[in-house]
Amino acid sequence: MRVMSRIAEWLGITVAAALVACEEPPKTTTETPVAPEKPRAAQGQACQSNQDCGDGLGCSPQKVCETFQTIECRSRERVCKGEGRCTGSGSKCIAATDAECRAATICATDGRCTAKDGKCMAVTSQDCADVCSKNGRCTIEDGNCIAANNKDCRDSQACKEADRCVAKQGRCISNR
Repeated sequence: MRVMSRIAEWLGITVAAALVACEEPPKTTTETPVAPEKPRAAQGQACQSNQDCGDGLGCSPQKVCETFQTIECRSRERVCKGEGRCTGSGSKCIAATDAECRAATICATDGRCTAKDGKCMAVTSQDCADVCSKNGRCTIEDGNCIAANNKDCRDSQACKEADRCVAKQGRCISNR
């Protein structure tokens, strides 16, 4: 038995030595160095495609990195151009800046030109200036420009051109 175990031991050493001798030497290759990845643009920075923008951002049609929700909001005619809600916030479109409100139709038609609490609202007398002279809506109430009295209506273009000289329910109406 002892002879068998010595033969097995000798065979194991011989086989192991043979296997080591069969290993190939390590290959040496000359790999082309990989250029470092270009840093990705942050929100508000210029881009050419979505791949140029950082995580969670896309390249808008204006070639600026924005959140995907903001890109969606700005593509909606009524929401962005009409109401000034052009910035994505979570799953909503909100008015984030006065500039968004001033560019919206709601500023020219209703005097809601200041961003407040995610909406365009009338906050200052300057917000109501145009709708005051045109339609007599000179008083701010609950974020809106309203015709609060007959004097505001009488001083407006609406009175002079369309005989809408009486204040009723926040608007100038005709007395006829």
